[in-house]
Amino acid sequence: MFTAFQRLLNPYQVYSLLEGGLLSGVYAFRSISDFRVLICGGDGTVGWVLSCLDDVVQEMKCKLPASAVLPLGIGNDHSRVLHWGGGYSGGESPVSLLMAVDQAHEVFLDRWCVMFDSADTNDSALGSMGGREDDPGIFTMNNYFGIGIGAELCSDFHLQREEEPDKFHSRLHNKGVYFRAGIKKMVKGYSRTFTQEVEIEIDGKKLDLPTLEGIVILNIGR
Repeated sequence: MFTAFQRLLNPYQVYSLLEGGLLSGVYAFRSISDFRVLICGGDGTVGWVLSCLDDVVQEMKCKLPASAVLPLGIGNDHSRVLHWGGGYSGGESPVSLLMAVDQAHEVFLDRWCVMFDSADTNDSALGSMGGREDDPGIFTMNNYFGIGIGAELCSDFHLQREEEPDKFHSRLHNKGVYFRAGIKKMVKGYSRTFTQEVEIEIDGKKLDLPTLEGIVILNIGR
């Protein structure tokens, strides 16, 4: 797909996030008043790109570049909600994808600022967010965030992929790794005291929690 887009577009319009990240691409378009971004990946990649755009928006002439998604990741909730599909099967040609991006109408995405006040705050317990380097306790929530077994599973998978990226080129293989890790955690039991360690308070009222192994707060329909 990467080489196909390079053939159809100017090679300077197509960037691999594994080779230099997003900033080199954004820098090349900093003086363009209007452009669109096609993000090829899953929820984590989408969150990463949107957070990078937040960091450099003051230096760009285009303050709100619209972003489309080609769902190539394990989690594609963001893509599904915005009607880009739950997973790219390879049936649609790159030309058709680019035409769809060009003809799509823009909608606003409700994104939340989430602040954590804790001495132990780190991104290993969070899902689908991007932390700010100047304050790791502040995050922008695009889809959801969670604590507990689901967030730990996301963190473990991310660390494995960072350590051995060559083993994670196939979406089917990645889902298999994710599934096996999840089964192991479920069989082993995540934390029998999780409910006692967590409190949820809404409008000044504490909720009575059932037995839980994790909590997810959603910003989109799933």
